[in-house]
Formats: sequence, structure tokens, C-alpha cells
Amino acid sequence: MFLQSKNSALIQNHQNRKLGFTILEVLITTLIVGISIFALMEAMNRSIFASGDVENYSLALSLTQRKLEEIKDSSFAGVADSARAAILDITGTTLLTTFDQEVVVCQPDCASPDPASLLKLVTVTTYWTVPKGESSISLSTYVVNG
Repeated sequence: MFLQSKNSALIQNHQNRKLGFTILEVLITTLIVGISIFALMEAMNRSIFASGDVENYSLALSLTQRKLEEIKDSSFAGVADSARAAILDITGTTLLTTFDQEVVVCQPDCASPDPASLLKLVTVTTYWTVPKGESSISLSTYVVNG
């Protein structure tokens, strides 16, 4: 009887220990959950910055295309270089401080220009500030006299 009650107490004690988690299991689970949350937060952070980069790129592309359209609408004689300068917004009143633009005009063979040429190669470059420095986009087109 004594042996049976001792075995019964050991079995009961063994079953009681199996019901909970050990401190090691809790620590490992906490570590895994913490690393997972950190990875998700880092991914969200990168996606927020990436969306800002895409927005700036789209705006720079739009500004560059707008300038090319202005040049196409002007007279052939009026198509000329312009130094790098800040860009006015769509209303023409406010400077977009993070964006600069320059226009380079040359004949198709820029190395040996021909004043009688009926073609001009126009390249518009828009620059903008990014966290790691500066980025730019360039578009080119030909303007024909006549």
C-alpha cells in the first residue's frame, strides 16, 4: 500500500510538471516573437521610405516632361541652354526647393556644331535631394526648325 501511494504521488507529480512551460521555452518563444516584430517594423520602415522615393521620382519625371513640352512649344530660335536652377511649381509662383533643373541644347553632333543645322538636341535634367545625396532624371528630344 505504501509503495502504491508513493508511485501514485510520483505519477501525479510528474503529470503536474508537464502542464506548464519551462522558463527556457518562454524565453525562446519571446526571442522569436521579438525578432519577428523587429523584422516587420523594419520592412514597414523601408516601404515608407521607398514610397517617398517613388513619389519624388514621379514628380521629377513630370517636371522634366513639362519642361520638354514648354521647349517644344517655343520657337526654334528660342530653344537655348539654361543653367541649373530651382524649379517653380505649376502655378509659377513658388520655388520647389528640393528640385533643380537644367537644359542643355546642342546640334545632333555636339562635338562639331553646324550653325545651319535644322535640328537641335535638347536634354532636360531634373535633380532632387535624397537621404544619401542627390538623384536625377534626364530626358532628351529633338527640335526641328520649320
